[in-house]
Amino acid sequence: MRYSSKEKREIKTCNGCIFYYITHIQQRPYGCKKFGFLSKNLPYLVVKQSSGTECAYYTSKRISQISRGKYVRKRSADSSRSN
Repeated sequence: MRYSSKEKREIKTCNGCIFYYITHIQQRPYGCKKFGFLSKNLPYLVVKQSSGTECAYYTSKRISQISRGKYVRKRSADSSRSN
């Protein structure tokens, strides 16, 4: 199956998702916290094969951290003082 360049950018794999993790089980090294399963293949492939659709729960780590304020720049003690 070939994808156009626009479709390639829209395909989201598990890398960078907040629900994706690596297990220490050799037979099932990949896991998805949202769906609650372990797999030999990447979870997005399992979801695609079983449902025929892309993963609806993909959430980027970067976006979720920004929304929680982890990337908000904090003021230093010197800059908060006024003369």
